[in-house]
Amino acid sequence: MQIYTDIPITSLDDLDTIHEKYSYNFYRGLSSVQHRLLPSLTRQIKTLRDAEEAEFFIWNKLLEKPEILRICGYKPASMNIRQEWELMAQCRHAGLWSRMLDITSKDIVALYFACCADYDSDGIFWELIFPFHVTLSSQMQQHPCEVNEMKLIHPDIFGIGEELYNTDSHKNAMHQWSRLLIQPMKDALIPLEEQSNSTIIGIKHIVPKEFKQKLYREISDLRKDFILAPNNELEKYVS
Repeated sequence: MQIYTDIPITSLDDLDTIHEKYSYNFYRGLSSVQHRLLPSLTRQIKTLRDAEEAEFFIWNKLLEKPEILRICGYKPASMNIRQEWELMAQCRHAGLWSRMLDITSKDIVALYFACCADYDSDGIFWELIFPFHVTLSSQMQQHPCEVNEMKLIHPDIFGIGEELYNTDSHKNAMHQWSRLLIQPMKDALIPLEEQSNSTIIGIKHIVPKEFKQKLYREISDLRKDFILAPNNELEKYVS
């Protein structure tokens, strides 16, 4: 990934300054400079074989738990590809390890996550510019565990705005302007910012630790709709 460093963010006005300089991008906020652009699965598992086996094992365990399917509103015998993506997304929001990386098309959402924890560390606000071939898709033909190319996934795949708008994960995806980045597992093992062959452009803004709590309060007062309570019932079975 090509990385450029730009102005630190110390106020909400800085977001306007950023918009004046760059066209429409995607964003991700990290609450500490020690954190990397890695999905949850490969933050924990570092070898390709182990990660692939873990993903397959986790998915099959999901389908063996009727409580999870009941909470999410699915029946295993009738699930299609779209519903499999929805199920994985709901469980991911409840703590499931996955190779899907959350990003957002809304800058203030990313800034919130850069400020909401780790107050003894600077945060990072990433702007991510994807090449044209990494298409934004709302229709996936492959099972989540079978994807073998980098794709940006649009939340339409989770039924946003349709009859499936009935769970916290769907509301979370809509209010957080959620997009998902999924890569082949061999690439997902490498932090996005360390992928030397990637054509993604990353613009890195530090959020100084002395400004994080102030920004957090300002964002929380301004926008509360993307700060949702966790689905404790689902978390109990996913963990």
